[in-house]
Amino acid sequence: MTWKDEIELWDYQFPRLRGWWRRLEAAQPDGLPDSLGLWNGQTHWLERKVGKPAKSALRPKQIEFGLECMRRGVSYHVCFGYKGEVLFFTTFVFDTPVTPRFWVAT
Repeated sequence: MTWKDEIELWDYQFPRLRGWWRRLEAAQPDGLPDSLGLWNGQTHWLERKVGKPAKSALRPKQIEFGLECMRRGVSYHVCFGYKGEVLFFTTFVFDTPVTPRFWVAT
């Protein structure tokens, strides 16, 4: 499986996400993640990217939003569609992917 853009990645992800999820297309505020999910009594933020996992794939405001979530204990993941895999990360160190409980691995 390969994805040409984040919309294709979303179409692949959506049926594999537990809970209630919505794709966001907001120009403001800058840095707002691509998706919002409600699952297991929590709010989850998900930023999607297509390509090799790297901090350089994120804009500064996206990093700022993620760091605020991390500081406040809010669920935040960056997800990369790369080489046919969906890789989730909870930090901006992209060396060890995680499998969130809201993800239905296939």
